[in-house]
Amino acid sequence: MGVAEGIKQTASRVLYSEAVKGMTLIERGHPDEAERHLTALLRSREKPGHVERRPMLMARRVVGTAQYLTNRPFDALETCRTALGHAERYRDPALVFSLRSDLVAALGAAGRHSEAEAEVRLLCDGDAANRGHIVHHYMGIFQLNQLLHMTGRLAEAVGADTAVLPRMTDSLGPKHFLVLQCRAARARRLALLGQFDQAEADCADIVAITAKWADKQWQMANARRAALTALAFCLTESGRPMEAERSVRSALATAEQSHGVHSRDAQPLRYSLGFALVGQKRYEEALALADIRPAWGGFEIGDHHLLRAEALYGLGRAKDAELAATHALNEAITKLAPSDHRVLRIRSVLAVIREAPGQLHALAAEWAQHYGPNHPRTRAAQAAL
Repeated sequence: MGVAEGIKQTASRVLYSEAVKGMTLIERGHPDEAERHLTALLRSREKPGHVERRPMLMARRVVGTAQYLTNRPFDALETCRTALGHAERYRDPALVFSLRSDLVAALGAAGRHSEAEAEVRLLCDGDAANRGHIVHHYMGIFQLNQLLHMTGRLAEAVGADTAVLPRMTDSLGPKHFLVLQCRAARARRLALLGQFDQAEADCADIVAITAKWADKQWQMANARRAALTALAFCLTESGRPMEAERSVRSALATAEQSHGVHSRDAQPLRYSLGFALVGQKRYEEALALADIRPAWGGFEIGDHHLLRAEALYGLGRAKDAELAATHALNEAITKLAPSDHRVLRIRSVLAVIREAPGQLHALAAEWAQHYGPNHPRTRAAQAAL
């Protein structure tokens, strides 16, 4: 190996290493630090007119992830599009898939749902499976189903989950992380529709399967977290908040100890615990949890402000609660359909805070239209009148 080639390989190893460090910073709740460091490194290596190779693109992808998680989807879009253009010219199918997947997430966060759907359908066409990229094919379908959910097609998303899971399980195996993530997503959607028994059973099964793998594989950890938060939601919404608290409290403590208080593992579990505490009228504790929030954004759309609103209202601080709920609604309506469960829930909280029977009457009708007359949220809206 010549000196020049040796220098090039060393530089590549450095970029890979820094990209991994950047992702570790993001996972532990420091995306701003990861972005600053990697942006400076990339600028020092950029060559105008040069097609960037995998190490540069991996580092650039981490920057895009950091921008997405700091609630800057338009910056993330620019970063993803630049990296995707290089990856397509470099002809790296796996990296092209990953970057297009990131692009879909950024488009969804920016509220550009039609563009996101067009991009995601490129990920899940049959040709990907025929070329041997079977995991990519199913990941594309998983992301498409998530987008269907975001855009108000919840029942369609559940149907798509149900249709693809047998094929996905046959292809990848019942304990593959993607199968488990898809099952957890479907369970959450079933719980949103009020089908609590099936959702609870599926979540419990996923939690049991992932118990010994979650500490070793981040994909398994993601599946476990999704199942735990879906289970807590299911228990809280079906009137069992004490069980919901028990289901997530120890998992939250483990996540905080292993990955940090503001990590991507801890924050969704903390919101789940907070809503379980609200369900028990332990408003001071719920508000304290809500205020443990990274300054760089949230993991669940509107959940931070919604949790604060419900806790503040329970404490009799109606004006503060209204302000928090308004923030939650402003965040949710840019990313979710008007019929989305979270949007209707936030609007219902606002109507209760404002003591607006006309709004509650209209919301009861909307809950019934989209989720059925016997859904718990429909009944709650009717009871508040």
